[in-house]
Parts: sequence; structure tokens; C-alpha cells
Amino acid sequence: IDNTQDTIWSIDPQYQLTTANTSFRKGLALLVGREINDGESVFSGVPPAIQDEWQPLYDRALADEAFTYESDDYLGFRGSMHRESSLNPIRGQDGSVIGVACFSRDITERKQRERELEVIAAMSAALRHAATRAEMLPVILDQALDLLHADGALLATLDVVSGETVFELGRGHWAHFTGLRNPAGQGVTGQVVATGQAYVSSDLQNDPRVYRPDLVRDLRAGACVPLTVKAETFGALWIARRADI
Repeated sequence: IDNTQDTIWSIDPQYQLTTANTSFRKGLALLVGREINDGESVFSGVPPAIQDEWQPLYDRALADEAFTYESDDYLGFRGSMHRESSLNPIRGQDGSVIGVACFSRDITERKQRERELEVIAAMSAALRHAATRAEMLPVILDQALDLLHADGALLATLDVVSGETVFELGRGHWAHFTGLRNPAGQGVTGQVVATGQAYVSSDLQNDPRVYRPDLVRDLRAGACVPLTVKAETFGALWIARRADI
């Protein structure tokens, strides 16, 4: 059970750890700041929110239910956003439940692929009735707002004659950007278009690279990605949120 990055552990009816592999022990130690030994409660030193989440799950398995559970950032594992955990009752010789066996794996990549397919399907359906470019742009930005749970979205293109960045359309809290221009090469958008490199910030208003921080208003975090056709960057897409991205 130690030859895997997946986490494997078991508990008794008092929530005491009975066995665990190295991945689980390391993750739990990272969370509570020390190693939890066999015979100690799996809730020893953990944040109350985690106990509130997991104790009812253990109780379900202790009540003789086998099930699978998906969670976000399970035990604070670094680099892992989504996990899938299986909880199964352990039975004694007389058939009574004497513990719970647990198996948890990182499913971040799978969830990302599922999300990408959902975005493609939703965007395709939304664009089905858009016949012109002018009709497509608000559809694209509105879908970006919805699918990414953003508060503002913005589409910018490069004016090949002047080199300026033209904000063709803003939606949500950034609707006021529509029609504005940035000088050639200025601001985050100009850099993204020039370099083809994406940008992410959790503090837009205090980032010196933002050309007009006053226009950001109450949106704190943002991401800007280049729009490219045949290796040529012609613009950029922004999404922004009040919360972190």
C-alpha cells in the first residue's frame, strides 16, 4: 500500500487510526503539524471544518454503507484540487461493522477534462444561433462569466495600424471598458498580446503592470490569456472576480 501516491487508511468505530500508508500519513502530518500514530483519533489536531465534513462520512460507513465521495483539496494536499474517496465498512467474524477502510485518489486531471468538455458543449450550444461576429462576442463573454463564475469579462484586440489595444467589448462589472484603448505595448493586455504569455493576479488594483487600475473597480483578481490564430496573437480575453481565481 506504500507503492502508490493514493491515500489508504482505516479507522475503528471510535475514529482511531488503525492503519495507513505513507501518503496518508504524510498528508495528515502536513495538515496538523505532526505525525498521527495508530490508535490516535484521525481528528486529532485537524481543523473543525474537516471533522465536520468527515465524521458524518465515517458514520455512514460505520452504519454499514459503502459509498464514494468527491471533495475539494482533501486534507490540504498541495497541488491537488479534487479527490475521490471510497469508504467501505470493515466487518468482523460475526458480520458486525468494526471499522472503515478508506481509499482516496487525486482526480484533478479527470475533473479538468470533464470541465473542458462541458465548456465546449455549452459554448457550442450558445453560439448555435449567433450568425455574425457582433452577435458572437457577447455570447462568448457571457458564457465566460457563467462558466468561470467571474464578475467581469473583457475582449481586447490589437489595432495592427496603431499598435494600440482596443477593448472591443466588456461584460458584467467591466462593461465600462467597451470602446476604450490602451497605448501600444502598455498595460497587462499589451504585454499579453506582445508576448503570448498568460497573466494571473490576485491583486489587480496594486499591480504596477495594470495601466488603469481605477477602471478595475471592485474586482480584485483577474486572468488574461492571449487569443491566437496560426501562431499569431491578435488579442486577449480577460476574466475577473471579486474573490481569488
